[in-house]
Amino acid sequence: MRIEQSVINEIKEKTDILDLVSEYVKLEKRGRNY
Repeated sequence: MRIEQSVINEIKEKTDILDLVSEYVKLEKRGRNY
């Protein structure tokens, strides 16, 4: 099953990667960069 690139791009635009990752991993702010 192949997902079209346009669908992948739409998901990327609508998804905040920090919100997604933080559901699975405890993120801690360190240093100047997050």
